[in-house]
Amino acid sequence: MIPRHNKAFLSYQEGDKEFVEALGSHLRRNGVDVFFDKWDIQGGDSVPQEIEEALAECNLFLYVLSPAATKSKWVQQEYHAFLYRKINDHTLRIVPILRKTCERPPFVAPLRYIDFRELDPTDSSNFSVEDEGPFKELLEAIFRVPKKPPLGPIHPAFASYEFYFQPLKGNPKDADGTLNYEIGFKNITDSPLHNFIFTLIFREPVLSVKYDFSRSSANMTGGDGLTHDGKRFNWLGNQIMEDGGWAVFIIKSKTIPVISRISTKLVGRVVGTNQIIPPDPNGI
Repeated sequence: MIPRHNKAFLSYQEGDKEFVEALGSHLRRNGVDVFFDKWDIQGGDSVPQEIEEALAECNLFLYVLSPAATKSKWVQQEYHAFLYRKINDHTLRIVPILRKTCERPPFVAPLRYIDFRELDPTDSSNFSVEDEGPFKELLEAIFRVPKKPPLGPIHPAFASYEFYFQPLKGNPKDADGTLNYEIGFKNITDSPLHNFIFTLIFREPVLSVKYDFSRSSANMTGGDGLTHDGKRFNWLGNQIMEDGGWAVFIIKSKTIPVISRISTKLVGRVVGTNQIIPPDPNGI
């Protein structure tokens, strides 16, 4: 996702100006538009008006925290003005920048701060985006850079059932040309699969899906079955017995049935392979 354009308001106390100017310069070099009074308020400008307009336009409030800043009336007014906007617009963000150890204001205290206490603003290498450090952390926060490692696949060892789908052995086609297919869910755990619910989505309509009592070792109670359009089949079972218990169903169709999705709350795998059928708790 392309980061949105960010405009940041740097709120600070005069004693931290050297640090703030260096920080603002390097933020701008890295694509963050920054309001900094030294640059944006010129001779003859109304200081309160320029600050008010900047606070109304920015989506980021960079609160440079120090004992002097938390006691500054100007900083408090800036913070309260932005906080009032944020109450009505949750896309706005306050990012605390801890420059010097201090007690944080109540509404800032729960927010995760970025620790700049040890950073030397006169050393430009401290603002490198190549190395880990507070400046890189700040840019990652501004641009919402994901830090999670990529999500890997589910290991087949965690599957609770195996699924198979094939032409019906011994009777793949009726005399009138109707095709017969079978599907099965095999319990591969050492405990019963209680309340086994599943949904099948077919690419094209099928004629019927019926539970095969004679070949199953499960207590199946039914469900709302096949929908009128023949494309969705829902079923609820009390349990599939442990250690290789099966739940088998027969599908009748005028064309070769194609299952486009299987939804269960459990992890499964295709029989004879390591192909995983991921759980779909919201798809039932």
